[in-house]
Amino acid sequence: MDSKTTTDLADMEYGAGVSKGDDGTVASVQPVGNARGMEKDPNSLNVGLQRGLKDRHMSMIAIGGSIGTGLFLSSGATISQAGPGGAIVAWSAIGILVYAVSQAMGEMATAIPVASSWTVFAGRFIDPSIGFAVSWSYWFNIITGLASELLAGSNVVAYWAPNLPTWIMSVVFWIVLLILNMPGISVYGEIEYWFCLIKIVTIIVFIIIAICIIAGGIGGTVYGVSYFASDIGGGPFNNGFVGILNVLINAVFSFGGFQNMTLLAGEAKDPHKTIPKAINKVWIRILLFYIVTIFCMCCLVRQDDPRLLSPEHTVAESPFTIAFEKTGTQAAASILNAVILTSILSAGNSNMYSGSRILLSLVRSDMGPSFAKKYITLTNRWGVPYVAVILTSIGSCICFITGVVGNGIVLTWLIALSGVTTMIAWASITFGAYRFRRAWIVRGYPQEELLYKAPGYPWMHLGSTILIIVLMLVQGWSSFSPFNVSSFFSSYVSILFFLVLFVYHKLRHRTRWVKYKDMDLDTDFFRPPPEEPEETSSIDEKPQKKWRKWANKAADIIM
Repeated sequence: MDSKTTTDLADMEYGAGVSKGDDGTVASVQPVGNARGMEKDPNSLNVGLQRGLKDRHMSMIAIGGSIGTGLFLSSGATISQAGPGGAIVAWSAIGILVYAVSQAMGEMATAIPVASSWTVFAGRFIDPSIGFAVSWSYWFNIITGLASELLAGSNVVAYWAPNLPTWIMSVVFWIVLLILNMPGISVYGEIEYWFCLIKIVTIIVFIIIAICIIAGGIGGTVYGVSYFASDIGGGPFNNGFVGILNVLINAVFSFGGFQNMTLLAGEAKDPHKTIPKAINKVWIRILLFYIVTIFCMCCLVRQDDPRLLSPEHTVAESPFTIAFEKTGTQAAASILNAVILTSILSAGNSNMYSGSRILLSLVRSDMGPSFAKKYITLTNRWGVPYVAVILTSIGSCICFITGVVGNGIVLTWLIALSGVTTMIAWASITFGAYRFRRAWIVRGYPQEELLYKAPGYPWMHLGSTILIIVLMLVQGWSSFSPFNVSSFFSSYVSILFFLVLFVYHKLRHRTRWVKYKDMDLDTDFFRPPPEEPEETSSIDEKPQKKWRKWANKAADIIM
């Protein structure tokens, strides 16, 4: 084989981690991560996985993955507790925080696009014990969340078939989700793409119809911002600052799940392009799909509507249903129920995927059971860690069984264990990103090698970390006056669970805070292959009309 062929093969398999001699032959190869196909470095966390997620998959999952029952059902409670003004302030505050977390997450995942990304980075850039505690608590959060989605799915179907035993549909959903996660990652990406598209189209249709209703174009009544009046309920800021504080955790729950997008980094094609592109659109999508949606709901739904106060949070009590009813259609609840069902399946599908990849990374990082490492790391011919998928599904099934027996008390307590795990994950992401960039600077690494850099370093990273920690500590303040044991437990037990995992790992392994000079910045670092020059057509292309250019640009931002 001639030297040119050898060079080309090395470039094809290892990206730009190739050094060549003066004569053009390969002097050395650094297996730092593959641009396409399976990873070649035996030390890589991506071994056996395949990069099959396209740009459109990543972009759609980035926003659609976090739109779920929290927005469709639980947002009504936010309006009733904090008032329309308080709800908008709470969601906007968490939206800003989500932007900061997404930027920090994008920088690390673009540089080191490994499976489970930020759960791995917590141990690599902060402390192995923190990585252990974050990963296992988040995996536990996923399996309990998956169990609750199975129960929620059966309850949604009960809206149409009230006499059908709920456990039957839960089992059907469980089997379907298990089957969906066995084919290759491209199949997963395609399924999530269409699930997310349904949710996004629903939001866009809702906003368009809502604006028409608010302006009086539908129904003949001009609502404007009349429901923000001080004589309705407790006024625009019901319960004042306390009301806003009470609903912040609801807003976090509704946004929770967007961080799962970078867990896909280890299986994304051209992560140096797809991840930054998805991350850069987060702010406009937060504004459109969350803030504008909440504003429209506040204009159309009174905060003292008795349906918002229902503890059931069924589709009939959804603010979306209440708003759609103003159009005069009787099918609003059924339409929204179908959308919610796809949201539940999407969330369950995402949880099954995320849980399996986190479990895979845990055992490959020697943070899981060593006796099972040989089996959990097995992948099928499509690059799917099928044993990890099965174990994650079994874990969720056990949690689901606890929800069926004993009136669901055990499952309620298990879900409480993972209550603020999302905020713990966010704090580990922002602080881990701060230490990653700091180590990069201290070690004198060239800044231009970071293909994506989060803005506002270091203040945005440190400020958001502090804010998240403060939110974790004050989110259960209402349980203190008067002191309520049950409320206190559900608010803070997940923090205690995290600390128990941290102390256990710290005492057993005697780990130390990772020093900047010892931080691993090289394993799985992604160096893209050389860009091939684009071929230019000799035929003059017909220029696009202005409206088509704007339409394409809008579609690119939204989708």
